[in-house]
Amino acid sequence: MSHCLMGGINYCSLLHHNDRIQKSVKHMETDWRMAKKEHDREVMLRNARVGRVIAGVCALIMQGGILCYILARGMSRIVVIVGNETITTGRLPCPSFNKIVDTRISPIYEVVLALQCLSIIVVNNVTISACGLAAVFAMHGSGQLDVTILRLEELVDEKQELRLANIVKHHLRALK
Repeated sequence: MSHCLMGGINYCSLLHHNDRIQKSVKHMETDWRMAKKEHDREVMLRNARVGRVIAGVCALIMQGGILCYILARGMSRIVVIVGNETITTGRLPCPSFNKIVDTRISPIYEVVLALQCLSIIVVNNVTISACGLAAVFAMHGSGQLDVTILRLEELVDEKQELRLANIVKHHLRALK
């Protein structure tokens, strides 16, 4: 239940910050268009790859953990004693549905299990998307700061004051 609650909070947070996320994506697109030097693009591409790997590993671990839990929980059987009868039934990932619908009957159990698995995967994907966005944005910011450092190093070599103003603007943009 806490997983579903946190997924709902993550979804509401993504909806609440929708404008800021769109603005950040457009900001990233502009940064990629502004990168004219090959070396700047290589630095940005390296950071983008790292962000993509972090997002992928996060997705793999989170989906793998949830799928293992769902399969282990759904495949395990429990023995229920009803009156003089002993019934073997499966467990649900969210056992609270046993109170709403009698899942001891075979077709109902499979339908409820499938619906719970689907809803848990959807909730998990919301959490994964939030983590993936955070990783991609953080690595893009890191790449922009690396580009700024490269420009500062070039400035020390060339000693041009006009370029310093452009570098400061770029640095402020990266921090934003």
